[in-house]
Amino acid sequence: MTARIASFHARQALLLMMTLACLSLTAIVSAQEITITGGSLEANGSMGSGPLTLEGDRGFTFLGETLTGAYFPGFCNGGPCAAGQPVSLYAFWGGSDVLGVATLDGITYPRVGDNADTSSTSAALSVEFSGSFVLPPGRSAITLVAPFLFRAMFYRQGGPDLLVGSGLATIELTPILGFPNELWGVKRVVYRLGSPLPPPWLARDVGSSSPAGRASIVDGSMIVAGDGADIWGVADSFQFAYQPMPGSGSVTARVLTRDKPANPSFAKAGVMIRQGLPPSAAHVILDVKPDGGLEFMVRYVGGEATSFLAGAQTTGDYVWLRLARASTQVTASYSTDGVAWTMLGTVSMPFVTTELLAGLAVTSHQPGVLYAALFDNVSVAGQQLTGNLLAEGDFEGYTPPMLGQPGWISDDLLRQVPAKSETHQPRSGAKNGACWTPEYLDCGIYQEVIAPVSGLYAFSIYATSDRAGGLVGVNVNGATANSASVEPLGFGNYSRYALAFTASAGDIIRVWMYSPAIPGYVVIDDASLTVPGVDGGSVTVPTPVGPE
Repeated sequence: MTARIASFHARQALLLMMTLACLSLTAIVSAQEITITGGSLEANGSMGSGPLTLEGDRGFTFLGETLTGAYFPGFCNGGPCAAGQPVSLYAFWGGSDVLGVATLDGITYPRVGDNADTSSTSAALSVEFSGSFVLPPGRSAITLVAPFLFRAMFYRQGGPDLLVGSGLATIELTPILGFPNELWGVKRVVYRLGSPLPPPWLARDVGSSSPAGRASIVDGSMIVAGDGADIWGVADSFQFAYQPMPGSGSVTARVLTRDKPANPSFAKAGVMIRQGLPPSAAHVILDVKPDGGLEFMVRYVGGEATSFLAGAQTTGDYVWLRLARASTQVTASYSTDGVAWTMLGTVSMPFVTTELLAGLAVTSHQPGVLYAALFDNVSVAGQQLTGNLLAEGDFEGYTPPMLGQPGWISDDLLRQVPAKSETHQPRSGAKNGACWTPEYLDCGIYQEVIAPVSGLYAFSIYATSDRAGGLVGVNVNGATANSASVEPLGFGNYSRYALAFTASAGDIIRVWMYSPAIPGYVVIDDASLTVPGVDGGSVTVPTPVGPE
């Protein structure tokens, strides 16, 4: 143990020197910022790690060799990691320790880190991974996950360039021989850098924040890192990852793990429904603090003070949070397993519009410092569940032969003849959609929506054709969920096709019609996409029919 502690202190001294070097790099104010959108590092042992790969804006890429330098995860006060102790994710390499090939703005730098390179493409890279988490009590698993932040400097002619990103670290623990099983060492850390949040998600800092917050996604897990003074008082400063939530709905997420802040009292990570992006906007938030305490809070009116409504104590990690809005009532609930929920409280919230924003809020409560949280099972369900989710399902809003957003789109990328709107044989009203051709060419038409809830859906469409081979159907995230052949009944003789399928909140639902590469037509009208019934969160649809 004495040797272990001596080795630890030696490494700590080296860490201090390398940290000072890193801080000197970050002081360069002329650096241009590049967002890193992918890459990874597999770190093993204490002196060798890699290879490092990076990709980002402006065509930046880096393919590195095995790193030789300092890597510090796993040192818990000079000994093994025990429940309740912080585990550091800090690692730093620079100069000749980071060798590889880089590209930026179309220029290749083939000898990054080679001190002997004096060519016009000479370059060097210094990289820093930072973050930490607290080892949960009683955890028997030997693999954990945590968020991390990434920062690097790329030195070149015309530079330097500042690289920033965030991601998910997978930590493999190993039991320490001679100690009980609750004592661990870190065997391996895989750092995986996240990509930008997919539509309809957006992320931005609310209020004054420096450094800027970050948000990314890895395999469905969202990493949100925020600076900011607080979410409290009459104005807020935090990082907000959000999407629109019109009408009644809910926002749900599981908080997996969070960074260990230097000032742990009031950092926050949670779910929020907010009346826009101004710092003083009205909002409702349910968050978890670093000590596991939950806070259910509200700012009733923009510009007024935030009020604390209710709280509870949890372990802080692997806690589910949910805000559900029905008319003017917002209910806060939490869970330890995502199945059994405990209601924390309900508030009557007089939002002045139904056009709200819902998502994930993170603040460090320590200006100048980013605080990172890792979320999964994130969903925002805010669309009204009654009525047609499709736009222009009856084609009445188009001037023939035009189509377009929001509504039906001709599948010109994959099909040979464009679809159109027309007045030739509507089922109802004055217009319908059609694929016509006198040649051996195919045609298609489609419309996409984002699934507002998880459950069963019903797609109903009226169609007819003059020859076999026509299809109507629905895809979910690009895969066929259900389809039906259009019966050739002839001019004006429509039949209804009702297709049931399942989708999860946030999925891309595409409804479509296909006309084969045979002379003739397929026409459609009066299409609808609905969630027919909601009862305690379960959605039911009638038995599929078609044609009828």
